[in-house]
Amino acid sequence: MPGMMTMELKLSGGDYAVTDGRLDTVSGAAEILQRVLMKLAARRGSFAPMPDFGSRLHLLPEVKTSERAALCEAYVAEALAGEPEVAISSVGVSEAGGELRVALTLRYKGDDLDLALSI
Repeated sequence: MPGMMTMELKLSGGDYAVTDGRLDTVSGAAEILQRVLMKLAARRGSFAPMPDFGSRLHLLPEVKTSERAALCEAYVAEALAGEPEVAISSVGVSEAGGELRVALTLRYKGDDLDLALSI
């Protein structure tokens, strides 16, 4: 239904979050960030019922440094193609201490949402 608010179960450390014996939920921007993070962190093709779920960001460490930024942006766009309410404002990839970091800014209902993850 248009305009209807949805909620998802809140995840914390890979498990459902519980407060006072009840499952916590998230909605709005928190729900979007949680769903986006799940899609970016999951390896594309690793969930058989949904072969297009996830991203190929895990491939970035094997790519030449000069090609990483463009591929990172393409992998993020591919993973978030099913999120029509989210627009990608910026995507960046950096390396520090042998770890790749992806930072992105998403546009959701007129607000910027920042997200970072390690690969």
